[in-house]
Amino acid sequence: MHFRLFILIALLALFTGGCGGPGQPKFKGTVVTTLPDLLCRFLMIGDVDADGQNEMVASPMKSGVWVLDYDKGQWSKKVIDENSSGFEHAALIADLENDGKYEIYAAADDQGALKRYLWNGSRFDIEEIAIIEKDLITFGVMPGKKTPCGQNESEMPDLVMTQAQFHSETNADGKEESVPGAARMVLLYRNAGGWRSEIVEDSESNVFHKAIAYQDAEGPCLLTIGANAAILKQWRHKDGKWEGTILYQDRFGGSQDRLRDFEIGDVTGDGKDDIVIATHDQGVVLVLEEKQGQWEATEIDRKPNTFVHEIELGDFDHDGKMEIFATPSEPNKLDGTIQPGLIVMYKYDGKGFKRSVVEEFPTRHVKEILLGDIDQDSQLELYCAVEGEISKLGSGEGVLIKQYRLK
Repeated sequence: MHFRLFILIALLALFTGGCGGPGQPKFKGTVVTTLPDLLCRFLMIGDVDADGQNEMVASPMKSGVWVLDYDKGQWSKKVIDENSSGFEHAALIADLENDGKYEIYAAADDQGALKRYLWNGSRFDIEEIAIIEKDLITFGVMPGKKTPCGQNESEMPDLVMTQAQFHSETNADGKEESVPGAARMVLLYRNAGGWRSEIVEDSESNVFHKAIAYQDAEGPCLLTIGANAAILKQWRHKDGKWEGTILYQDRFGGSQDRLRDFEIGDVTGDGKDDIVIATHDQGVVLVLEEKQGQWEATEIDRKPNTFVHEIELGDFDHDGKMEIFATPSEPNKLDGTIQPGLIVMYKYDGKGFKRSVVEEFPTRHVKEILLGDIDQDSQLELYCAVEGEISKLGSGEGVLIKQYRLK
């Protein structure tokens, strides 16, 4: 009996990881500020007001677009647009003008517009650069070119919005219900008159959760992830149209097969790009390695009835090797009730990926994480947006923005 209990405890510890055990890194987390909202899916770091110092940009669900200033250890915050919101409220900072200054882009689904924010020396000018139609959820806004100058990328878009679209159908009971349609991308191109848009749809998935501009031996392309079915596709512009090729597809054994987030980087230390993917709803985290022209998948984590929301890559422990961070939780609840989750880190040791727990959250969870260098000391910090609780929203607490460093 005691032997079986020992084995059970050992297996549980192996699966769930731990914080501060033998050989495990230790993390110190600090709440740096709060936002008056329940959800924040996007955090970004860069010098958006041309003062020579980095700021953090946050786009929570309902309370607007925020700039969080950091100066000599002190944080302050200001909302730059109260009239911007959306279920995801996808956002991006990027220097698309290639003038050394960051612009902010936010998909204000509720207001029906993709907005751009440009610092004019005293405030942010706001411009609506594209229409977002009704019955759409914008899950991502990403650069359409891999290089800032767009070298050899003349046919690539400047921006990509990845979306889910919905339409009404009458069900067997005679009631109208909202039904997802084909996965949708809006490709945006700058021109002398402003912005031109192009729509790409894929009936093999019902949402594009994300797109990343990439270049391989054949040239520039877009990589996308979809859901129901769970497909990683490569898109190239050929003969005046976009053609998609499946690079990876799988089923994970749950009620949903969803690729929710992905990042690209060398996490195995072989000098080649890997693709790291988070999935719903079996808690699968995958590493795809390219071998002889094919992408081979290795599962590095799995837990039933678990949503993994976000992937982030970077050299957090400053040893010259890239780590993987992910944010698993219980399945999504949209009413603000308890949804436990955690932040985990995976590090390749030459044989496999070792799992460490950064922090567990018994009554909340994290979707958004970010590796960035707010204080410009050439060392990455880890940030997260801990989702709010309805019971505490009235106090103004809402979303917690936390920073992590190694102890």
